[in-house]
Amino acid sequence: MVGDLVEEKRKGAAAGALTERGRKCVVKMAEVRKVNRDAHEAADRLLAAAEAERAETDIISQQLQNLQYQKIHLSRELQMCLAYKGVEDLELISEAEFEACTPEEQRGGARGTHAYELARLTAEMKKREDMIKTLKQQDLRRRLLEGKLENQRKFLDSLQGHRETLHAAAEPIRKEFTRAGPLPSLDASLDSATAAAAQLLPAPLYAIYYQAHAYEVSFREETTVSIEGDVAAAQAFTKSQANNPTSPKALSPTDSKKRRKRKGEEREDKGEDVMAPHPLRVHIKIPPAAGSKAPALSLTFSYLHILQVVTVRHSVSASIGAADEAALLQDLYPNDAGELSPLISSDYLLAAVAAKKGTSLTGARGRDALRFDESLSKGRAYKWAQRVAGLRYPPREPAAGAVVPGSGGGAAAGGEGGGAAAKEEKHALQPLAYGALLKVLRKRVELSFQLKALLSELQSLSHADSKGQGINLPAVPGSQDLPAFGAVLTGWTEVTKEVLAAQAAADGAEDELMGDGEGEERAGDEEGEVSAKPAELVVKGVLHPTEKHAAQMARKGHRFFRAKLSKTVSGSSAPWIVQAEVELAGGYPDAAPVWSLKEVQCGAKKKDQGQLAGADVQAAAAVAAARQRGEETNTQLKSIEAELNVYAAAQAAAAGCPAPKLLVFQLWAAVHCFAMYADAESGQALPTARLHRGRARRLPFLWNAQSNSLEQRS
Repeated sequence: MVGDLVEEKRKGAAAGALTERGRKCVVKMAEVRKVNRDAHEAADRLLAAAEAERAETDIISQQLQNLQYQKIHLSRELQMCLAYKGVEDLELISEAEFEACTPEEQRGGARGTHAYELARLTAEMKKREDMIKTLKQQDLRRRLLEGKLENQRKFLDSLQGHRETLHAAAEPIRKEFTRAGPLPSLDASLDSATAAAAQLLPAPLYAIYYQAHAYEVSFREETTVSIEGDVAAAQAFTKSQANNPTSPKALSPTDSKKRRKRKGEEREDKGEDVMAPHPLRVHIKIPPAAGSKAPALSLTFSYLHILQVVTVRHSVSASIGAADEAALLQDLYPNDAGELSPLISSDYLLAAVAAKKGTSLTGARGRDALRFDESLSKGRAYKWAQRVAGLRYPPREPAAGAVVPGSGGGAAAGGEGGGAAAKEEKHALQPLAYGALLKVLRKRVELSFQLKALLSELQSLSHADSKGQGINLPAVPGSQDLPAFGAVLTGWTEVTKEVLAAQAAADGAEDELMGDGEGEERAGDEEGEVSAKPAELVVKGVLHPTEKHAAQMARKGHRFFRAKLSKTVSGSSAPWIVQAEVELAGGYPDAAPVWSLKEVQCGAKKKDQGQLAGADVQAAAAVAAARQRGEETNTQLKSIEAELNVYAAAQAAAAGCPAPKLLVFQLWAAVHCFAMYADAESGQALPTARLHRGRARRLPFLWNAQSNSLEQRS
């Protein structure tokens, strides 16, 4: 249209026609612009709609993805729920115990709910975390103690050089005092043969013989002392000791890289028995006191010259029982069972001999290797035998305040145990008078004789009670204040063999757990060079038994008895029964019999604890939970055991009961306490207990309804 307009204007068309055509062109241009604008607006509307659809699509896609994640999570949780087997396979605390130690508001709800189980598992997890923390602390403490022991071993290893130096310095004095010369004169009535034999005795045995002979001559008692053994062998032994001294010599500077073989190693190479005694022995016969029916006691003293200790073997003229006779001299003085050597350095030599024989040095077998056996050591190495022979050895355990080598300083043990250790150390270093020893020995034989009669009486009373109606205990002073309240003692029997067999089985299990001892022997290149001999390995690895281990080994000489305490309460067809096990030590009655109680049968169900005045509901729940575990009477029976083991001896002495009758007094006290226990447990009316007066003493327990337990009265 614009081209036509330009063409007509060039040809000279009329102005009106050109104006009309120009107007049409303008109108057409406006229409084109309108169409273009409409097209842009339509395109914008399409773009906006597409953007809205895309945003909605993104939202829906995100929601779909979230649903997919939720599906995967729920599927995993569902699989865990389906695989959950509950708490049956877990060793959790019982519900009753959990409720007893957790307030009600922290339990999460009733039993069986999810919140309750979650709270229970949380409590269990916290408990196990505390146990793991405690385990780590104990492991750290074990490493510290191992380091301390290693320092002590290094210190002990360094003592060998100092000992050899001191021995070399004291050699002139030793030669001066060991010259063969006239011994102190004995009684002129001795014949020449006896006097010659006395001169051949080693110094410890001569000290015993001289004291015994002087006592016999001075007091004119019926005690007799004699010398036994082979005099010719003693003469040969004296010559061999004079010709072949085995004392260590100081090392020269040129031998600084070599060491002399130890005394024990030289004797092992020669095949000499470390338990070999001196050929001569001292035999003493001690009759009972005037008017006593107890048997006579015979003692045979031997000297183990390699271990440098004195051993004692005893016998009695009349049998007082096999078990009593074997443990007759045990604990004649406190902590003196004669199981271990009083000289702690002997442990190294005994351990070396055991290692050479292939014996394990760990566990119970390791301690038995250091133990003095009747058949091998010619008796027991009692501490009192060393004291009467003039030998003074420090105790195995240091006293309070003593500086432990290698520990970085001294620390006082403090308290009652440290004072007892210091008293024992002072007691061990003091000499023992022969006359005082005779009094103690006669008293021990007299008490053993009376104990035999007492046990025989109890055994006969037990046999007489064939129907199980109860043993009629003999009356002793103080038994009138211990009424039985219907309880009886039945079935008094000795079970020593069973207990010792169980103890031997436990020692065998300990040996299997500890494993075998050191490795095989490795020889050195030359005689003087340092070599890994078994004796050297033992010196570094032997664990010295303590007095506690000696007490455990001494239990093999104790006697064990078993009895039953029974009572039938009103309204119950079955009786209440408690089994009692009594351990009778060799030092009875100075060492009181030890009781342990175990509930066998509950005759009647206990009444609701809420019916007791002042009863605690939580305490009752704790008792019920303990009853489900079979420990419902543990606390109460422990109170009875404390009454028998701790306080009965003082009560018997206050009542005037003779010391040999302490066991009978304990039987009366056990029946009395058990009767109160059965009445309290079955909800019966408690009888009125006795009221004693005394200064600073504990009296029998009473039932405390508020705490739902049996408590001691003060």
